[in-house]
Amino acid sequence: EEQTVNLYKSGLAWAVTVFMGVQSLLFYCLAAWLPKVMQTWGMSVEDSGWILSYVQFAQLPMTFIGAIIASKMNNQKLLALVVGVLFMVGISGILIFRTEYIILWCVLIGLASGLAFSLSMLLFVLRTRSTVQSAELSGMAQSFGYLIAACGPPIFGALFDLSKDWMYSLVFLLVMSATLLISG
Repeated sequence: EEQTVNLYKSGLAWAVTVFMGVQSLLFYCLAAWLPKVMQTWGMSVEDSGWILSYVQFAQLPMTFIGAIIASKMNNQKLLALVVGVLFMVGISGILIFRTEYIILWCVLIGLASGLAFSLSMLLFVLRTRSTVQSAELSGMAQSFGYLIAACGPPIFGALFDLSKDWMYSLVFLLVMSATLLISG
């Protein structure tokens, strides 16, 4: 007989939920704001739109490859570390160099984002013992996770509105990247 687990009292379930939510928050903030940040720093509207495409191009293959790699590992902590570091390096690169080397920073962020998404989806299965538990964890992590994620873009924009500087918004993403690493 299947053991009933109260997910709301499970540290592991909350860690998966935070990981799920924060990886989405990072993606949504960058998708919503990165072109505007680039435009503020002098990039054309056309070029700033392409910047987001570089993130997407790097993200796509990693979404598939990441799931294959993660499913073959006994422990995915190393992948969570890689995700956190890639996000931090990419975001720090934008913070320090602004539009210089932007394609490199976008590729690193895209790789992180693709791996983070596939890992978050796979954790629903890898961290449970049955299809029922998997469905319950998925429901919890996606409900609360997307609630976390939805807060990201307004916070990102509000930090700029308050300071008239993108630095605070990007530091917010660095803090979220560290949160992703820790929850992973």
